[in-house]
Amino acid sequence: AEMVEPSELTRQVESELLKELDAAGIFSRITRFNQNPDVILSGRITALHEHYRPQTWAKIPDFFPFVGMITQMLRLKTHVSSGEAHLTLFVLKSTGEVLGTYTGQSIFEETFNPTNEVPPGARLNRALSEAVHQIQDEISHDVKLRKLLSR
Repeated sequence: AEMVEPSELTRQVESELLKELDAAGIFSRITRFNQNPDVILSGRITALHEHYRPQTWAKIPDFFPFVGMITQMLRLKTHVSSGEAHLTLFVLKSTGEVLGTYTGQSIFEETFNPTNEVPPGARLNRALSEAVHQIQDEISHDVKLRKLLSR
């Protein structure tokens, strides 16, 4: 794969992940750069996407009268959002030796009626938070890593 500069989205995901790990107190200090680090955190965004769209049948009101009214009366959900957040975090020694690999993944598919309360992207943000919390949980339960970090 070709090496490319991190995009703005990658930087935002990185910032949120570092903020959550710092808040969890797993590491005594987290910085973006340290000349003599105890450990190095590296990661991969395998998937981070959302497909927000009207359901196929919801487009029918344009062609048949009364479908919109029937949809409202039956309280049918007219839209669907599906997507995934899948992250992997690597904890390495300064030599490059991998101390641990931690994965978080959240997949979703929800039907709904569009409102301003849950705008496009909100479900993806929730999935991203779930993936980050899974990584936090994995790290906090890794006894071997905790012993190494407490030295």
